[in-house]
Amino acid sequence: MPPFPWLYENATDVAALPRKLAVQRQLGVPYPVWTETQIRADVAAQAKAIADDLRTAGAYIAPDREIVALIAYLQKLGKSTAVAPRTAAR
Repeated sequence: MPPFPWLYENATDVAALPRKLAVQRQLGVPYPVWTETQIRADVAAQAKAIADDLRTAGAYIAPDREIVALIAYLQKLGKSTAVAPRTAAR
């Protein structure tokens, strides 16, 4: 993977997540309805776990960096629960 230095420098914009998830739900993505507090807590827990794993491997990355968010995203790919297709509106 090419070096994307800004992923290590830029902080993740967690404040934008509630609105982004709401828009995704409107578009049909089956995200649960979470409060902003729940979203922040989930992000913090995931980021801490990833940063701790990286630290164990010898990489010291702050949990609020975009690279941690990218790793979280990649870890979730393919792990989502199956969603039944919607029936057509008549």
